Amino acid sequence: MNHPEQNPKKPTATAGFSAMLDGLLHVKGSGAPWLRGLILAPFLTALYLICFAPGTALGKTVHVLSSSFTGSGASALSEPVGVAVNDESEDVYVVDRGHNRVEQFNATGGTVLGEFNGSSAPTGAFSAPEAVAVDNDLLSGSHGDVYVVDSGHGVVDRFSAAGAYEGQLTGTCATAGEVPPACVGSTFVAFKALHGVAVDPEGDVWVYENEAAGEGEVAELSDTGTFLKAFRTERGTKSGIALDASGHVYVVFGSGDVGEYEASSGTEVGKNENENAAGIAIDTGDLFIDTGGRIEEYGLTEPFSSRVESFPGEGLSGSEGIATNATGTVYATEHTADSVEVFDEDPLPAVSTEAVSNRAVHSATLNGTVNPEGVPITSCVFEYGTEAGVYPHKEPCAHTAPLTGAAAVAVTANLTGLSPDVTYHYRLDATNADNLSEVTSDETFTARGPGISEEQVRNVEATAATLQADIDPNESKRLIASNMTRPRTPAAPRMVRACPSRMLRSARARVPCL
Repeated sequence: MNHPEQNPKKPTATAGFSAMLDGLLHVKGSGAPWLRGLILAPFLTALYLICFAPGTALGKTVHVLSSSFTGSGASALSEPVGVAVNDESEDVYVVDRGHNRVEQFNATGGTVLGEFNGSSAPTGAFSAPEAVAVDNDLLSGSHGDVYVVDSGHGVVDRFSAAGAYEGQLTGTCATAGEVPPACVGSTFVAFKALHGVAVDPEGDVWVYENEAAGEGEVAELSDTGTFLKAFRTERGTKSGIALDASGHVYVVFGSGDVGEYEASSGTEVGKNENENAAGIAIDTGDLFIDTGGRIEEYGLTEPFSSRVESFPGEGLSGSEGIATNATGTVYATEHTADSVEVFDEDPLPAVSTEAVSNRAVHSATLNGTVNPEGVPITSCVFEYGTEAGVYPHKEPCAHTAPLTGAAAVAVTANLTGLSPDVTYHYRLDATNADNLSEVTSDETFTARGPGISEEQVRNVEATAATLQADIDPNESKRLIASNMTRPRTPAAPRMVRACPSRMLRSARARVPCL
């Protein structure tokens, strides 16, 4: 098949919807969650009933390298690392570490919309910027704001969507509820070695750092800068932090493994022993782990045991940052190639087989359906042979409707030249205009042969008996029936006497051997 490695089913539809709904209605203990639920619940419920109700067929998708971008001229990228996406505008923000700036591109990367370097911040222009995040919470007061990790200065700068400087996070407080750096009544704790920033579905900012003891620490601050809490991972750190909609935090350890924590308590609940993670990102339904040369996708229902997809087959090396947008597109920075690779989420054809019809001795009709899922089908064949997994014969699909659109189309293939009483293996294979293929599992049918029924034994004697049966020739040209006699002596050999050969031309004939 011409698509990356994947499981038979991709659990991103209803699982992603559930995670999104849970996150949007999640009560954190502050603000007005009841208002969030009042506004969003009717809309999300209707969306579920329309798109994900039981009985709605959802096709599989895979990520395919669709393009890459580098900027050009004065805007050319140099050593890109972090990347983030504004889900509303689909603008892409790339940390251009070689030029100590952040560049803003449109969704395809074909147009540079702007750039900023933090020069208006109290600490001055960026020094070794590393990571970037966007607040995509529609109800957050900081919706659309961009947070940049300035690791050289040990701060996180906040900008508007257009790149205007708005503020700076410099550390935490010893007591929750305080606003750093003032920390009235408690001690201010400055950030140490920063390794990531993320914004949760409620607009709170999460900062990942390697604190003085060499252990990772995750701190949560509100969108107004109030310190809420922090916890230690008791592991080393590497760039990468992400949050899902159900209250879990994911970070990259210094070993390259990925850890999962409950955001509310800081309790570790899982670990992916990847050892190569260079970045992580989360969409509404899945966790993406960038390993430098490949991207591993896991379902959030069982993050580290249900791998959904691994891509690409080739074309990615030295990636150090990853992000996704609301439509499933994945962006990965190529640090050494000075580019950003774009992987679109494309649908596979949905294919299925149905019962074989018109089964005869030398012919049969194979039946199935193909749903193009919005991408025209360019090739549709039934493949068959006499061994499982080996299909030397191919028969093009016949269909009465075009293989376009997003509805299932019935397809058939009339096979001829079959051998009687032989079992055949077959499958349906469809390829779309994006050169993505999907095949059904191996199915079997047996070409018809002479049918034998109504077996009887009569005229039983001491040394012989008459066997009788109804034989349906099923188009067979010649049948030979045999009569068997066997002495009662157990040790004596079996003797078989053939009946006279005869042509059986009727549909059904009684052939007694006397």
